[in-house]
Amino acid sequence: IGMPVTTYRRYEIGLRNPVNEILVSIADFFNTSTDYILGRTDNPTFTREGNITESNNTLHFRELPIFDVKTAAGTGQYINYATNELMQVDNSVPKSASYGVVIAGDSMTPKYPDGSTIWIKVQRDMRDGQVGLFIINGDCFCKVLRKAGKSVWLESTNKKYDPIFITEHDYFHCFGLVVGVTE
Repeated sequence: IGMPVTTYRRYEIGLRNPVNEILVSIADFFNTSTDYILGRTDNPTFTREGNITESNNTLHFRELPIFDVKTAAGTGQYINYATNELMQVDNSVPKSASYGVVIAGDSMTPKYPDGSTIWIKVQRDMRDGQVGLFIINGDCFCKVLRKAGKSVWLESTNKKYDPIFITEHDYFHCFGLVVGVTE
């Protein structure tokens, strides 16, 4: 985004308000609309859904964004920028999915194998034990969220990976809940 993490944190927790140019940069970085960031809509993604009629046959279609950044199921993938393209999806993708991201690594095997696409429902709050998409200090992860008292950490389902403990000095953000996977 081109700003210090501390400045972005102040925007996110409401200590500062970004000027319009910064707001647009943040929306572009997260590939969402400024309306979503401002809380004017609950739809963070640019999905398309509709019907096509050809020769008296009506076909339903649904397209969701697939981001080209690989999401780590392992040691983290740095997010410098992310672009997406709309992909036509079938009924194997849950209706609640907002977008998809490709998994890189084996830390979430066997359920989320390397190269599979995880489908994310945008939500900011998650419960202990749910699998989600997270960013920690610029690295993106698919992990199990764990909470106990004031402690928060991320776990892999593959036990060869150590937990990632979140401290007050880390930039930590939840992108959403994993609602499905396709290979």
